[in-house]
Amino acid sequence: MKKIISLISIIAIMLSMSITALAGSIPEDLLMDQSQIFFAEVVYYHPNKEKPDIEFSPVKKIKGDVKLGTKQIAYNFNTVGDFDIKEGNVYLFTYFDENNPTDIFEVTSYDTSTLKLKNVEGDMWKRFEQYLNEGRYLAAEHDRIDRLNNELVVENGETITLSELLGGYDDSESDVAFYYPDGIDTKVNQVERKKFFKVADDIICTEIKPTEHHNPGLDFWIVTETDKIGAAVSISYDGKVTESHPAQSFVGQPKYKISSADLGKLQQFMTDKTEKLPPLESPYARYIVYGVLLGVVIIGGIGMIVGYLIKKKKK
Repeated sequence: MKKIISLISIIAIMLSMSITALAGSIPEDLLMDQSQIFFAEVVYYHPNKEKPDIEFSPVKKIKGDVKLGTKQIAYNFNTVGDFDIKEGNVYLFTYFDENNPTDIFEVTSYDTSTLKLKNVEGDMWKRFEQYLNEGRYLAAEHDRIDRLNNELVVENGETITLSELLGGYDDSESDVAFYYPDGIDTKVNQVERKKFFKVADDIICTEIKPTEHHNPGLDFWIVTETDKIGAAVSISYDGKVTESHPAQSFVGQPKYKISSADLGKLQQFMTDKTEKLPPLESPYARYIVYGVLLGVVIIGGIGMIVGYLIKKKKK
């Protein structure tokens, strides 16, 4: 009997150690294909319900199959660090699978190369912050997209530059238009024609097998004429290219793919508008306010002392 109890104890200890090891590997686990890392705005937060829940809308993707602009609800979630979630604020979210909680972080910046996690301690979270700053998650996402798209490439299929697909550069004075969804609206960013085609000349579109098109709401459109209907393509955020037009109610199947590196070259033309996020509180703002108040008190105190000494001297 004692041997059985001892065996059970050993198994329990080993399971405990394995669970602890798994928990400590979160930064590394988030490099896997199925994981998601993104910024999201909190739509509502109900912490006091019998089953607390949080609704959020992703606004900027770092990694994973994240549906931007959609509303999602999480019942299994966890705030990492000591802070209160506020509706309307944007936080950093991580998701691995339904068996693990959705972790929510308060951060100092939306720039992953410089952001710091607020109110957290420990080596595990230092590694997570380091991986974000080093761009390891972005690199993993680029690799994921390219691997998935490369599986669809047609053997001996057609290749064409994005410039050729759009008819090539001509002497038109019209800018190239980037259309993209913004909530229920569609917004446009106009790009200098020569500047755009200089980039498009070096982007290779490779023919792929027929595949299910992604939600058109996650796409952006490039139209070669801003003052009339011209050549146009739709490009999804995972690099699939479809000859189409934003005025169409239905977007057909994508015919080509581009690399994630080339996708980044195109997204630079719309960064200033598509990634406009609510401002974060500066980590130094509070100290600046305190410093100003302290300065006022000190100056006021010095003034009172000087005034007292002058008055005393006159007497």
